[in-house]
Amino acid sequence: MRADTASTAGWPCPSCGARLPLTAGQRQTLCLFCGSTVVREAGAAGASPVVVELAPEVLDRLRQMLLDERPLEAIRLYRQQTGADEAQAVQTLAGIIRDLTSRAWRQQPLSNAGFAVVMAADTVCLTTIVWGALTNTGWAVGLGLAGLVLFGLVFAAALVARLKQIAGRPAPALVRRLARLGQLTLRGQAEPVPVARLELEVRPAGAAPFPAECNVMLRPSSLARLGPGVVMEVRLTAAGDVIPSMPLKVLSETSGGVGYDHS
Repeated sequence: MRADTASTAGWPCPSCGARLPLTAGQRQTLCLFCGSTVVREAGAAGASPVVVELAPEVLDRLRQMLLDERPLEAIRLYRQQTGADEAQAVQTLAGIIRDLTSRAWRQQPLSNAGFAVVMAADTVCLTTIVWGALTNTGWAVGLGLAGLVLFGLVFAAALVARLKQIAGRPAPALVRRLARLGQLTLRGQAEPVPVARLELEVRPAGAAPFPAECNVMLRPSSLARLGPGVVMEVRLTAAGDVIPSMPLKVLSETSGGVGYDHS
């Protein structure tokens, strides 16, 4: 996942210090780590004080609604809790909605098992196409092509992310903050998977550390190993992507991070 450093590096949350998803021209946003709504006045040098802070249980509901792609319900809940009008609520949640939709999650790297399944399915499709071409069996060629197209549409983004992860150079990253966003039910899995957002300080060899944020889906046992101060491995690509290594690689469990949202 791309490290969003250009638009947020200069805008720390006045409440908890986490980097805010404020882009150029946007006046207000919601901090996913503490639930504070933060505004920025025109021409201001930084983010203005917190307008309102959502209660932890309300923030939990809001996060899950966004993960479930229920933006209208999320906007309604936000308005009820803050008194904002519809335009303010939409502007506050717009960037977060884009970040937490299924389009973003389809770009999460395939797991080792998922990668093996896709490669096996593609091999079967290619074999079917070759057999159909050699035996002049049109239906087999069509079936193989249809299978390749289907798998491409469903897994292309995740497969590209996986290939980027494999090609990326490893680097340690200090977990500064962790917010548990909720759960997602993935295709082929009966149990929902926990989802978290990480604020990282990436420390590449021979270069200056830089901040990054990413969303991760992890087994409960893996998620339990993460927290402030933990150093994990990420992969850095030439395009500037920061992708957590899969499976999770914890390099150090020393303390020293700041802020932890247990919600």
